[in-house]
Amino acid sequence: MLAKRAFHTVELEVGASPVAGTNPEAWLNQFTAIYTQSMAAPDCTVESLAKKMHTSRTVLYRRVKESSGLTLREFCEILRLERARELLDSGEVVKIRALAMQVGYRDALRFSRKFRARYGVYPSACLPQKQRQV
Repeated sequence: MLAKRAFHTVELEVGASPVAGTNPEAWLNQFTAIYTQSMAAPDCTVESLAKKMHTSRTVLYRRVKESSGLTLREFCEILRLERARELLDSGEVVKIRALAMQVGYRDALRFSRKFRARYGVYPSACLPQKQRQV
């Protein structure tokens, strides 16, 4: 009876997510794709991310840490800042406040400070020259 119960539990955990049984890199890639799509949404929470990954909050925290070596908060912050850098490099950004909102920051000043801490320059310095003058 105990063996059946243990097997059943393992079966539920493996079947919970499409990539749960695969390597950590594949799982992290799936999480990155899901987070990137929903980072700007006001309802983007750990609970909603865990639900989209078909797992619990605790497992989400643990798997991100095991896969990346970073905490969930650190990993998500890096994803947001990298996305912001991509948008700045593409030239699609008009205002820093709009960019901050687009990558999930509600406070443009906090976003600018985090961006500077990561890249050594404020995001406004990455805007094309003609946009900085406006």
